[in-house]
Amino acid sequence: MKRILQRLLICTFIVVTPTACEKNDTNQQATLKLANTDFPACTDQAIDPDQDGWGWENEASCRMPSLVCNRRVIPDSLIQKNLAHPGGLMSAGQIKDLAAISNSEDPMKQSALALLLENTPIDYQVRVVTNLRIEYEKTPAMKEQHRLLVEDAAVQAYQQALAFLVTCDDRYAKNSMQILKQWSEKNLTFEGQNAPLEAAWAVASMARAAELLKYTYLDWDLSIESKFLTWITNKLEPQINRQVQWNFNKWHNNWHTSITEAKMQIAILRDDRQGFEEMIQYYDRIIEGREGMHPFLNEVKNDRYLFPTGQSQETCRDIVHAQFAQGSLLQVPEIAWHQGRNLYSKYQDLLIKTMEYHAPIIRGEPLPKGTINLNLNSTDYGKPCVLKWVGFQPTWEIGLHHFRNRLGLSLPETERTLNQFRPERYTFHWGLGTLTHYRP
Repeated sequence: MKRILQRLLICTFIVVTPTACEKNDTNQQATLKLANTDFPACTDQAIDPDQDGWGWENEASCRMPSLVCNRRVIPDSLIQKNLAHPGGLMSAGQIKDLAAISNSEDPMKQSALALLLENTPIDYQVRVVTNLRIEYEKTPAMKEQHRLLVEDAAVQAYQQALAFLVTCDDRYAKNSMQILKQWSEKNLTFEGQNAPLEAAWAVASMARAAELLKYTYLDWDLSIESKFLTWITNKLEPQINRQVQWNFNKWHNNWHTSITEAKMQIAILRDDRQGFEEMIQYYDRIIEGREGMHPFLNEVKNDRYLFPTGQSQETCRDIVHAQFAQGSLLQVPEIAWHQGRNLYSKYQDLLIKTMEYHAPIIRGEPLPKGTINLNLNSTDYGKPCVLKWVGFQPTWEIGLHHFRNRLGLSLPETERTLNQFRPERYTFHWGLGTLTHYRP
């Protein structure tokens, strides 16, 4: 009996590529539905003493909740429409790898998996801010609104989607979908000076989660997708686009990098090739810059975000915000890579230099001697740089994966830093690269 159940387990739980169990997505769905019909879910986990996913109840076999798997067969390559799907930070192969990660013998992968599951509660409860207003100077109430939207709901939307792909427990998928549904239905106003950035931070993670589940979860709800896209169109995009129209042709900072990533992820969820290509242009604009008369320096300056030394516009503001920008400056090329566009190659030298420049600073080493403030948004422009708010942010692993694993290049400072701080957690809309991209 146990051997039969193990065979069923292979055919219904861990399948991510076509095997003898199924030849296509339609057959897999039929297999799953048959298994779910023939064997009811157990009601008491205590009756599974050997923890093999199966129990005995009411004189019959029953499935433990984690065995109910509604994951689609992941194809060998991304699905091609106007854009490739599921379009995000991972290839089809990397998505498949997530399904096998629990069997990995690599201790770092196991640490990354533990970090994900420890911070992704299966009994997660959604809390929505009905009328959101966040200004530059945040009151305690505004800080809580930010936390509930960006650091809780948006982070959990993505983490729950990844937890589903790892465990095949569809309670995680349902949690992620409920986040999208409830925020779409219950958030009525989205306002404030900081609203464009809050919207970008949130939607980058949420849209990425929706894109993943849309193409990997058999019970994906199209009505939730419709409500979510309507919420983006009516509440979030007006704020994001207000920032683009008002400030995109001025001096760049991490707002612009997050907005570019968010709008690119929205375009992919919509299968909007034109919107995606516009974000390629936005990214070029941030990297290459444009000359213009500076408002308080009264001289012509180029507003590019990265400089040839590796220093960025925000290095002397603080290292945390510099890493925020770096996160999207690396994740946007990774997203584009899976759409067949190589932004990495175009800006390889600048991206490597900024990683290698900031990596030793995070480990506690001093700034290069004679460093001056190059932040065009600061009245301290041109003055000696004073180092502030130094702390590791999870914005490194994806970039290292590309330059070291794909191209065979050496980034010694970045490797030393990651060896000290990995596995990466997930912050706002960056991270978990150790889980998804790390190779020993």
